[in-house]
Amino acid sequence: MKDHYKLKKDRKLRIVFLGNPGYGGEILSELLKCNVNVIAVFTKSKNRLHNLKRFIKFKLSSFKKFNTLSNNIVDKLETYGSDSLKFENFGKSVEKALIDSKVNIFDGSAINKKDNIEIMKKWNIDLILVATFGEFLSASVLDLPQYGCINIHPSLLPKYRGGFPEFCTVMNGDESSGITFHYMEPSFDTGDIIFQKEIDLEEGTNTINLKKQLSNVACENLNLVIEKIRLGNIEKVRQSSSDVSYCSIDSNTHIINKKMSVAQIKNKIFSHQGENFDPYFFLGNEKVRVLSCGESGYSFDAYDGRIVFDIIKYKKRIYSKELINQIFPSQYSSK
Repeated sequence: MKDHYKLKKDRKLRIVFLGNPGYGGEILSELLKCNVNVIAVFTKSKNRLHNLKRFIKFKLSSFKKFNTLSNNIVDKLETYGSDSLKFENFGKSVEKALIDSKVNIFDGSAINKKDNIEIMKKWNIDLILVATFGEFLSASVLDLPQYGCINIHPSLLPKYRGGFPEFCTVMNGDESSGITFHYMEPSFDTGDIIFQKEIDLEEGTNTINLKKQLSNVACENLNLVIEKIRLGNIEKVRQSSSDVSYCSIDSNTHIINKKMSVAQIKNKIFSHQGENFDPYFFLGNEKVRVLSCGESGYSFDAYDGRIVFDIIKYKKRIYSKELINQIFPSQYSSK
């Protein structure tokens, strides 16, 4: 990032946006309403070979990741063709956000290519804005814009750096969350903070609802942050090295057992709602997937009390409330 300077009052920031479906589409829609010049957009690659290489790099780079992936594949095969609850989708695609715009859209896999960087140098970029992009940005890209690269991260950094921050916020029972606008560095989510907004979470908030809330907060404050950047009115705050945390997901993340408290089980259920996997417990040798908890249904003994599962999935069928008690042989007991 070069030395900051103030733009002339009538000069719009020239912004390149990098984002994937979800947050990317929502924030891009809001960005297009701001008094800026969006000169290009990069989004999730449709290059299958590139995506396969990324998959191998990030999913098979350690035994722990391989083991987690293997368990997830088994879980997907076990639930293939099964009933599922419908949750409202979160966010929108970047392409949909651009449907009424003349802004050029590019494949995200090309962002670090030398020829592409040479082209971008001619764009006179003021700012690169990032929202759940997924591609590593080289130093050459980070050095392109006059005002640097700004990432919008859905947690209060340095808490929950990296992926799945909303999932872990809900699963860990946090009472608050928030969004962070921060400068980007070669390492993920480590740069100086320029803006944060905290929100309180209501009891029963699930992951997909939290994503919607954080997306709204990011959009509501986007123009404010952009104006601060444009006017050179930025106060940078270095992230605390003592408060760093990451979201860890492994083969035990989806399991419910009697050693957990009622609160922990509820949080696990809420964190999975709208996500790709369901939490489950074992009934004999069978997996029973838990989709919701409530007042009537299957009673499960936690270590500090009893919790009732009111919607479950058993052998690929979904059952709720009174019907649940009709499907469990009495000789089985949960473990």
